[in-house]
Amino acid sequence: MKRICLGLGFLLVLLLGETAVLAHGGGKVQLANRLVGECQSTVWLNPSLPRANDVLHITVGISDVNQVTVLSSEVEVFIVQNGQVITSDFAKTENSVNRLFYEVDFEPQTVGEYEVKLAYEDVDCSGELSFPMQVSPASFVRLYAIGAFVLVGGFLILRTVRQADGTPTPPRRRRKSD
Repeated sequence: MKRICLGLGFLLVLLLGETAVLAHGGGKVQLANRLVGECQSTVWLNPSLPRANDVLHITVGISDVNQVTVLSSEVEVFIVQNGQVITSDFAKTENSVNRLFYEVDFEPQTVGEYEVKLAYEDVDCSGELSFPMQVSPASFVRLYAIGAFVLVGGFLILRTVRQADGTPTPPRRRRKSD
């Protein structure tokens, strides 16, 4: 029983995918070591292929010319569609697990093409960067997989409990051969 529960728990983690596992940080590099004033910045987007039902997680790393992490900047992130700002928020080190990155989450966006703009404000690190982002239609495959997981898991647990209690499981019916 314990093995079954551990196996089912591990399978559930796999089904939830990278979004749950990499909730802070991670994702796909969108901009790598781009110059912003006298600093360099790297930007990650998670999930790497956003869908309309996904929360967008953006992580920003900033370092100076000596490759020392810069933690004093203000980074405002804008989600832009057709030249109009849809939403914006500040990426903050307080949102980061290890306090070495600037992070921000955005609610799911509708299907379409967007531009993510980042505005940096600091003595040495001032400027703007941007990258395109395509939001695809929502995927329900993960929900179906979780539903199937719950059904199969429930069946296996019920069967194991019946066997442990000594309750006989119904015999298999066999076809009569003519």
